[in-house]
Amino acid sequence: MVNAVVLVSDRKFLAPTIGTALAARTHISNQSVAIFILVTNSTEDELADVGRVVADKSIFLKSVPIGEIAKIKQGEFNKTHVPVATMARLWIADYLDPQYDKFLYLDGDVDITSSLDPLFRLDLPKNGFLAAPDLPMLIARDYGASARLTRDYLSGLGITNHDDYFNAGVLLVDRAGWKEISSEAWAYFKCHSDRCLYHDQSALNAIAKHRRGSLSLLWNYQSDFMAVADPRKWGLEPAIWHFTGFPKAWHAPVFPWGRDFGRSFALGASLLRETGWFDDFPDSAAIALGIEQREKLRFRLKWIYPWRRLLRARKIHWALTNSLQTIDKSVSNSEACTLEKLQHHNAI
Repeated sequence: MVNAVVLVSDRKFLAPTIGTALAARTHISNQSVAIFILVTNSTEDELADVGRVVADKSIFLKSVPIGEIAKIKQGEFNKTHVPVATMARLWIADYLDPQYDKFLYLDGDVDITSSLDPLFRLDLPKNGFLAAPDLPMLIARDYGASARLTRDYLSGLGITNHDDYFNAGVLLVDRAGWKEISSEAWAYFKCHSDRCLYHDQSALNAIAKHRRGSLSLLWNYQSDFMAVADPRKWGLEPAIWHFTGFPKAWHAPVFPWGRDFGRSFALGASLLRETGWFDDFPDSAAIALGIEQREKLRFRLKWIYPWRRLLRARKIHWALTNSLQTIDKSVSNSEACTLEKLQHHNAI
């Protein structure tokens, strides 16, 4: 299959998105794999200078003024830190060149720290995609208000197995089926935007069903999982670290991340400064408020609900070790050693 990597962004999020694309290029051995960034609110002329700088790395910027996104009413889009531009992943099939029959979709807020080659070798459901679990896997069976709200949210989407809910920030996709899947998700969003607390991710979860296959957390290790356990203590470093929520790792060395994260943003910001592009950075008050919320989470997990952290860590460890059986066996010697270490690791 002919592979591509696709990211979407608006002007404000271009620095981390370009940085993620540069990191992906570094960690894909096949240099013929093209990388596309679809930008929703900039013209081709505005992107020209940046585009010339990254084109020699087979990274291509495309202006995609998607009319349907522009028509989304304020009341239809649940207000979070996530921009409307995230919906553009539902139109990837319309803008990706026809020769690409498999693509890896990446959110722009990730660090990539090891080879993506084994990811491209994973088997896909026919006309479907692979995606990793999300926070409900850890909390939906808890007691308390947060768990109840999570169960109500999943129930509204028609999801009965809490482990089936996935994060849409990393998707390995059979392009042949994406047009149908994304069209269904868009239709669901338009009819049930009140249920779509996480926008197109919610809609995709509602309609995917058997077309979604499970992707290991090794390829999408999110903030909520990192808040519970750093998998490096088990001898494993995921290939993709995903800075879900706000603030991001590059805004501050904020829990659960530290100063060794946010490298992709640094790559993108450095390149954009060379072209005179303005870096959009949240105001300090918003970052301070976000840090305060993260510190409250750290305190609760450590001192108020320590048993929850331990139980959730066991779930994460189980998910990581059991997902290894789905990983392609034709890996490098170093990758095989890492996988073998996990498979023989004692339970927590």
